[in-house]
Amino acid sequence: MNLAYEYGIVGPEYLWIMSDGLSANHFRDKKYDVGSPLAVATQGISILQAKGGLETPDGSTGTDRFIKAYFNQGDDAVNYTTCKRPASNSQNDKSVYYVAEQDFFRSKTLYPGVGATFAYDTAIGIGLAACQLFEEKGTEYFNGEELFNAFVNTEFDGATGRI
Repeated sequence: MNLAYEYGIVGPEYLWIMSDGLSANHFRDKKYDVGSPLAVATQGISILQAKGGLETPDGSTGTDRFIKAYFNQGDDAVNYTTCKRPASNSQNDKSVYYVAEQDFFRSKTLYPGVGATFAYDTAIGIGLAACQLFEEKGTEYFNGEELFNAFVNTEFDGATGRI
């Protein structure tokens, strides 16, 4: 924020909207000297936080179900994920690509963030829209506009709630 202050793009006459990179409490207990660059820079900041997963009648959320399914994936999911990663890169440096251990999901090595649920719902929505177009047209050939229109009209219960 000091650099943003130096360039004159923060302060009371500006509104910065940040999302998901910062906690909503990030600036709450910060103490800056009156008139200091950081005190000026943090005036007019809004933080939006995406939160998916509306509660269901049983008290769980779509996110809860997603996380449970994510961690219950077995070796077949690890093998499939690993086989989709490139074996090497342009520098032929094999250390660049992560290869998951067989118990990767069950060991809770990587906890998926809220972005994972939104990405999952997007992928499922696009897939459902493509299936709908295939049923309607009788062919798997359709353009981006057709897929978009089908996508925005697709409804399902996703990891982030009702889509």
